[in-house]
Amino acid sequence: MNRSVCSIFILIAISFASFYSHAQCVVTALSSTDTVMCGSCATLSAYGQGQGQNIFHEDFNSGGYGPGWQASQQAMFNNPCSASGVDGTTHIWMGNSSPVPRILTTQTYNLSTATAGVTICFDMLFATQENTAPCEGPDEPQEGVYLQYSIDGGTTWVTFQYFDPNGGNDPLLVNWHNWCFALPLAAITGGTQIRWFQDADSGADYDHWGIDNVNIFMNDPTYVITYIHDGYNLGASGGIDPNPVCPHATTTYTVQMTNGSNTCTDVVTVNVKMPTVIANAGADVSIC
Repeated sequence: MNRSVCSIFILIAISFASFYSHAQCVVTALSSTDTVMCGSCATLSAYGQGQGQNIFHEDFNSGGYGPGWQASQQAMFNNPCSASGVDGTTHIWMGNSSPVPRILTTQTYNLSTATAGVTICFDMLFATQENTAPCEGPDEPQEGVYLQYSIDGGTTWVTFQYFDPNGGNDPLLVNWHNWCFALPLAAITGGTQIRWFQDADSGADYDHWGIDNVNIFMNDPTYVITYIHDGYNLGASGGIDPNPVCPHATTTYTVQMTNGSNTCTDVVTVNVKMPTVIANAGADVSIC
């Protein structure tokens, strides 16, 4: 039987957001499709982050701003909507002390020595829509929070992530969730600032949100990401494995990220669907 090779690669758009608060590395395995017909192929990819030099960390456990912030507006440290926070400690809450703009801005950092990229991680919570004030959350598309960077002292800001409220009940937003994002290459300079920014609400009593456990670090270039089944080296941050997989049965593939001291792994399963075979011998034309 001839093997049919699938040449259609479905690109998966990734907002690389995953739990990172207490890990030295994290890696995510992906497939261009989760199911193939027997004899067809899929393309695997993997993306990871290994923590190197820590640039900035803030957990707000002191009940105030630690060093590293340049400007913070309208922030509270007593949140009536999630008093225990994500980990039972104090966190920052953009509540009803003032309407927008609600802004949290870091000081300027030198990121120019990063050779494998820079990552920012933090915990975030949106209040839930239709709760009573002062615990009412964003719901309109323009009421979300921008994650931005500036490389000119705060004169101009570039958005690299926007948290759309999605109607105000998105479980990833109305529950504490840890987010991680790679800074764009243009943001890796000798003078970079990061800010969280909200410029639309329905008044001071509405559209509240908070963050905790902010961590900015340079990725460690000594990590190597490898798919175990073929040994292909994807480098320190990951990418696409150029060797398609064409399993004849449902198969799970493992990717490993390691620097020799710390190792993390992830798996991705490609399901195989067997084709339906219909045989037709045509009309019986034999003559007795």
